[in-house]
Amino acid sequence: SAPPGGLSTELPPLAQLDSALEAIGVSDDSRIVIVGYPIQTVGRLFFTLEYAGLTGRVSLLDGGIDAWREGGRPVERAEAKAAARGQLTLKAEPSRLADAAWVNANGQSAGVSLLDARLPEFYLGESSGGQPRAGHIPGAQNVPFAWLTGELSLYRDRAKLQRLFDQAGVKKGNRVVTYCHLGQQASALYVAARILGYDAALYDGSFEEWSRKSELPVV
Repeated sequence: SAPPGGLSTELPPLAQLDSALEAIGVSDDSRIVIVGYPIQTVGRLFFTLEYAGLTGRVSLLDGGIDAWREGGRPVERAEAKAAARGQLTLKAEPSRLADAAWVNANGQSAGVSLLDARLPEFYLGESSGGQPRAGHIPGAQNVPFAWLTGELSLYRDRAKLQRLFDQAGVKKGNRVVTYCHLGQQASALYVAARILGYDAALYDGSFEEWSRKSELPVV
């Protein structure tokens, strides 16, 4: 959702999401498997659905349709039959979402790991990425989203993902909060944190919002 005059990518109102999901047959007893590409887009949907209260009922097909085809599995080209309208009740999980005030107050606290999913050139401030200021949020460590996957956009195995988190100083039991330019690449990193079992949240405004607020520090 991109409200006029607002930030580029924000969570939709739950009523809007509820209606869209019901229209394709999603109900309160549904199991949802997301198939798609790129990882920042499917990751965004995964995060959105967990925020909407569907944690434990939503998964990603690792590698998406490309890995499915590569494995010799069947595909079809016919349009899917229309599903009967579902009945769904969504209830937001506020703990999945962080805002600028929370990040400013808690981003460098013990037990919190703030992770920047952007490529190093943006994290280091070599490029502003079109934002008002260049650099990163104080206390953030860099785990670029492009490092999370290998061939066919398959997520790296848990040991390799864990190594990336360890190198960023993430301790077992930490709350992981991810951000990027707009909140999409950070969604792929959010998924990686969930794969590893961390309590994860996403700063949806990300650096687009942070860099606009001149009172907030940038490294």
